[in-house]
Amino acid sequence: MRKERKGKERKEDRRKRKKRRKEKKERKKERKEEGAKRKRISTGMHNWDRYRDGTGQRSIPFREETGKPPSHGNWCSLISDFRRRLEEIYQEFIIYERAKKVAVIGGGYIGMEVAAAAAGWNLDTTLIFPEEHIMPRLFTPSLAWRYEELYQKNNVRFAKGVLVDNLEAGPDGRVATVVLKNGSTIEADTVIVGIGAKPVVSPFEVVGLNTDVGGIQVDSLFRTSVPGIFAVGDVAAFPLKMYDRMARVEHVDHARKSAQHCVRTLLTVHTQPYDYLPYFYSRVFEYEGSARKVWWQFYGDNVGDTIEVGNFDPKIANFWLDSGSTCELFYPFSNFGLNLLLTFEEFALTDSRLKGIFLESGSPEEFALLPQLAKSQPVIDKAKLRSASSVEDALEIARSSPQVGATV
Repeated sequence: MRKERKGKERKEDRRKRKKRRKEKKERKKERKEEGAKRKRISTGMHNWDRYRDGTGQRSIPFREETGKPPSHGNWCSLISDFRRRLEEIYQEFIIYERAKKVAVIGGGYIGMEVAAAAAGWNLDTTLIFPEEHIMPRLFTPSLAWRYEELYQKNNVRFAKGVLVDNLEAGPDGRVATVVLKNGSTIEADTVIVGIGAKPVVSPFEVVGLNTDVGGIQVDSLFRTSVPGIFAVGDVAAFPLKMYDRMARVEHVDHARKSAQHCVRTLLTVHTQPYDYLPYFYSRVFEYEGSARKVWWQFYGDNVGDTIEVGNFDPKIANFWLDSGSTCELFYPFSNFGLNLLLTFEEFALTDSRLKGIFLESGSPEEFALLPQLAKSQPVIDKAKLRSASSVEDALEIARSSPQVGATV
């Protein structure tokens, strides 16, 4: 009897050990598969539980635009090269006074700021870009013309609508000429290339990329498709909640706020979705002795019709209005508790929701008003806004416009 009982116990023990070995083997297999998936996104990584990617962007090399890498010195490519060579550029410009004629390639955000700085150092400056006007991703043609005129007054020349073919060296091996594809040339002893940047996402294809906006696909908490892996900043393709679309934003404001939001998600039970309001700004010509300082801010989305108010002396404002909005009109049927959703096409023709707002040389109070307006998206009477006598009047019209609950 005792032997029989011991035999059953041994048999049960063997069954349990076999079951534990099987479970252990399955867990090991799961960990191996998960580890292999994680290792594919990078090489040489140590063990980790959670990983946050903020690899940012790389500057677009001159070779990618022309197919011809410069073989001589005294040129740099923004953004990454410029950070490494900032001291060298400063020495060229200021200490050794070698730079006399500067060519800035790229008419966007960085190109404009570098050209303004070079002009402030009293350097012969030419801004070269293929588009019809500066800052085409944000500025309207009318707004761009205002800034181009200001830059020209500060002795910055423009080469618009042209492509660079090559950089040629002089007898000393240093860059001497910018050759354009139309055959013309521009003399330059210093060339700065600021033609944009691309997100560094190639090592992370396994976690999922967004091919529409570029970047690593994440949710509103910056989580990728792989548990424990997050992406923030320039590389993140995230849901832009207030506009109900995916977006990738290249700006320090978003880089900081997305990182903060992600860390809160990692360290706490924070599950509030990221609700970002796009924001851009620039400050140039602020050096001592400057006749005119430039400081602009933009909030929101630059889509829809635009209305420009002001004469740029010094203020000017641009309003982006979406005329295709659907507005919710609430009727207080107290006896029935009903809300009616009506759409009036004739209403949309005259009144439109504010989508984005740009202001140059505003007061602190006016700049503080911009994000409030961009978030609340008031419905503004276009005719009334067009007839505004000043920027101050236009901002008051927007501020006092009805905050109608409308779908984005």
